[in-house]
Amino acid sequence: MRAVHALNRAANSNPVRRFARRAAAVAALAIFVAIAIPVADSARGEGFQTLTEPNFKFTIQIPDDWGVALTPSNDYRISGPPESDAANASIIIQIILKSANPGSSASDQLQRLAPKFAEVPGFRFIRDGSAEIAGTQAPFFLVGYGAENATGNTEPFQHIQVALDHDAHYYLLSYSAPERLFDTYLKVFQHFSATFSFAAAVQP
Repeated sequence: MRAVHALNRAANSNPVRRFARRAAAVAALAIFVAIAIPVADSARGEGFQTLTEPNFKFTIQIPDDWGVALTPSNDYRISGPPESDAANASIIIQIILKSANPGSSASDQLQRLAPKFAEVPGFRFIRDGSAEIAGTQAPFFLVGYGAENATGNTEPFQHIQVALDHDAHYYLLSYSAPERLFDTYLKVFQHFSATFSFAAAVQP
């Protein structure tokens, strides 16, 4: 089994981590507790490792040298090797229980998160839209703001936030990185999104 990277300093200073905590509190979102670190499958794309989450049954691909760890609030944080530029880039997976949000939708989840980003210094809205992930059209927005990088210096960041509706949960998927690195590691998030899939339901 491939070892996962431990949470490093970037996990605590990363803006996505802070926004995720505050947005979850504001929206009163319930996080499902049965979470476990995804484990490596034998299948690999060139330069990528395939990971499967054992409880929610989703599969992703991330670069061979990137790692995944659970945050204190039981979200998944995926990032590059410590002490590298890629440590400034983060992909976050939050899993939201629908029953705690009756009458909601994937678009509603984004609308609840959006005001928190608008409070951040340097905020700017870039665009929104939808993208197909795991066979579903998932709404997203792209914003910019000022935040601390992995070394504690403040610089402009860009952030993609996606909301995916699947069965009993919403999956809030995000990617953030400093503007100077955003396009460089965007391809990692694009590959992650293209390979994000759920296991087929077992028929009785």
